[in-house]
Amino acid sequence: MKQQRIQAMMNTELIRVLNQTGQYEDLINGEIKCECCGKEINLDNISTLLPYETGGSIKIKFYCNDIDCVNSEK
Repeated sequence: MKQQRIQAMMNTELIRVLNQTGQYEDLINGEIKCECCGKEINLDNISTLLPYETGGSIKIKFYCNDIDCVNSEK
């Protein structure tokens, strides 16, 4: 059986990280979309977070909990 390491984050940690990246207000205002399907991301449907660097700062790409998005190549 293949083992995978899964990292989890509590909502309070997520809010702290989103504030650090300047994306919290975007999430609350419905402006963040799934990188795979384009569905609006909210605190209830986040599946995967991928950090990336842009312009010298760190931002996060979001994927929703739809099975196709969870299993998509990232």
